[in-house]
Parts: sequence; C-alpha cells; structure tokens
Amino acid sequence: MLKIKQILFLIIGGIQLIQAQSFIEGSVSDHKGKIPFANIQIKDLNIGTAADAKGHYKIEAPAGNYNLEVTAMGYHKFKKK
Repeated sequence: MLKIKQILFLIIGGIQLIQAQSFIEGSVSDHKGKIPFANIQIKDLNIGTAADAKGHYKIEAPAGNYNLEVTAMGYHKFKKK
C-alpha cells in the first residue's frame, strides 16, 4: 500500500481580471518543490483543471471568493479559500 505523506501545499494564487474574464492561477508545491499534474477544483462551480509539469495552474471563473480543493497522488487533500 502506498504510504500517504503529510505535506504542506503552498498555493500561490491570484485573480486577474481581463476584459470581464476572471482567472485563478498559481502553483502547487510542497517543501521539496513543485507538484506536477495536481488536480485543482472549485467545488462550488463544479469546475477544475490539472497543474502542468511545473505545477502551474490557471482556472477561468466568474469573479468571486472560492474554496479551492487540491489533490495529488500520494498526498492528502488540501483545501484553501
């Protein structure tokens, strides 16, 4: 059985407004570095994306405050508002 590691996800995110479009973007990492291909979801809107090979993600969403949920294989689920 795969041993699940306790980690700290560092989510560096921001919202950019571009022509009435809003984006939530940032990167997913732990104390060892970036976490590639992590899944990032906005549960309230039922939308999400996967981080790229460098741990970077970008989600288009209406302007607002959201709870992000981040999951990655071998890590505990992480939630951030």
